[in-house]
This record gives sequence, structure tokens and C-alpha cells, in this order.
Amino acid sequence: MLEDVPFRCTPPGSRYYRGIRAYAYVGRQLPAHLEMFASKAYSYARWTEDELNGVRSRGAQAAPKTPRPLQIEGARGIASAYKSGWRGILVSDDMGVGKTGTAVLGAKAICHLGGGNTILVTVDRPARITIPAWRDAIAAYGGDGGFRWLIMSSDQLKKLLGPNGQSRIHFDVVINDEAHQFRHITSDRTRYMRRINKLSAPPHKAPFVISLTATPGHHPAEYTYLSSLLAQIHGESPAAWADLGARLVDIGLPLDV
Repeated sequence: MLEDVPFRCTPPGSRYYRGIRAYAYVGRQLPAHLEMFASKAYSYARWTEDELNGVRSRGAQAAPKTPRPLQIEGARGIASAYKSGWRGILVSDDMGVGKTGTAVLGAKAICHLGGGNTILVTVDRPARITIPAWRDAIAAYGGDGGFRWLIMSSDQLKKLLGPNGQSRIHFDVVINDEAHQFRHITSDRTRYMRRINKLSAPPHKAPFVISLTATPGHHPAEYTYLSSLLAQIHGESPAAWADLGARLVDIGLPLDV
């Protein structure tokens, strides 16, 4: 059984396994002193535990929320972008209007439309707040829909990469919350995100990416997380737009790079 263990904490009786990059206790049931570390729904520990055990665990539970008209409209916009063949969409509604619920509804709609099953949500710090908040939102807005959800901090994304540096899991939908955190193309979190989101791949081989942020960036060159979508809009290869700032200068945008 895998455990959600706080950073720099080694519970007695459990062990860190490098192969799965997680703490685990081998046995049919966690001892009482380890129950507080039991894996939680949609966590990396639960996802890996289900893979190892060959079972599908129960999802999270929460008091239901009724989507507001703006959220329903936003989810329809996400589904429309998917049906139109786009590889992603930017949802940049103001803070506090319900982008999280919009994305949950939109991701489930995409899986229903395309027959997908796996959804990744990347969140910003502090993970001990943002991950539970997303877990509750998935449960509150109609539940997980029977799909497999994984919620991870952007600082944990390396766990999803295999020995070849590419993603070990193909996700049908990726929700990047606070997407502006990926504006620096040289940071580790951005490099890992680009591989997991398959931003260098053609659209039909990549997940549909829902980018959420009320603050896209200080200037256009910081919209690097949208580079592959912009390449698709212009009918060019993702590689041509990988260095977004340089590409914007090439097409005549007055930037100082």
C-alpha cells in the first residue's frame, strides 16, 4: 500500500521505493500508526497503488456544487475547441469566478466526446492546499465521471518521466492550473511539463491541454506554455514556436530579447 508522505518525513515501518518514486508499506492493511499517511484519491500514490494492485479505488466525496452559467458556458467552449480539432485552450477568466469548476466540467466533456479516460491536473504551490482543493472540486462538480484523475504539483512532474526522459503515461486531457508558472522555458518544471503535455508532438498525438490562469504573463513572450497552440493556429510545426520570444520577433512583434 502506498502512502502520501510529507516532505522529509519517513514513517516507521514504511520504505521509499526508487522504482515507483514513492513510500510504500507491503501488506494487506496499513498499521494504525500509518493510517494517517494512507493514499488519497487522485494522488500519485493512489494512482501507482492502483496500478500495482490491478484495482480501481473509490474516488473522492464532497458536497455537490451547482455550476454557474459562466462555468457551463466555459465548459462548452472547451468542448467546442476540442471538437474543432484544436490541441488546447486558454481559460483566463478573472480570479474567483470558477475556472476550476469550468475545467473539471470541460475535461469530462472531452473524455465523453473522444472516449478518453485519463486526466492530469498540475497545480502550483503549496501542494498541501492546492491538491486537496482540486480533489474536492472534482468530487463536488459531479464526481470524477468514472475517469482516472491524477493531481500533482508541478514540482512532482519528474515522477511521470521514464528513463528516456519522456512521459510514462499518456493523458487524454491535461489541466495546467496557474499555467503562468510554466512561463520560463529553462526551468525544470516547464521542461517536464512540455514533455508530459507532448508539446513537440503533432496535435493528434498529444493530450488536449486546458491552461488556466487569470494572469497569463507580463508580456507575450511569457506565454510559452501556449507555444504549440499558437503554432497550430499559424499552421506551423511546434518546433518553430518552441522559443516563443524568438518566433514573435521573427514575425515582427517589437520585443527586446
